[in-house]
Amino acid sequence: MHIQIEKVTGRIISINAPQTNPDLISLDVELTDEIQQSPHLYVWSGSQFVLDSVIQEELKAVSRLAAAKRYLAETDFYITRKLETGTAVPSAVGLKRHQARAILVENLPDFEG
Repeated sequence: MHIQIEKVTGRIISINAPQTNPDLISLDVELTDEIQQSPHLYVWSGSQFVLDSVIQEELKAVSRLAAAKRYLAETDFYITRKLETGTAVPSAVGLKRHQARAILVENLPDFEG
């Protein structure tokens, strides 16, 4: 496969579509299906393509937010049960729900910007 990457960032610019640009480096390497499907997520490390560290952190953050939302949704029945029957919410569940809400609150969008 003919790959072109930016000299400075190592980001993939073209795959089998050569461009005449002095700021690009050409490589003849095979890409995995994963890289071919999402080349914008990868950078050249000098010997192989690796997941971009900034994007890795963003994916971790998105995954953490999704996990917090999922936990709250999965344990909402405890809150409903408490309201309907008075049965207490287990303290471990209450603590984790508090932590999940804190994660979500920390990542609220800035509406004033």
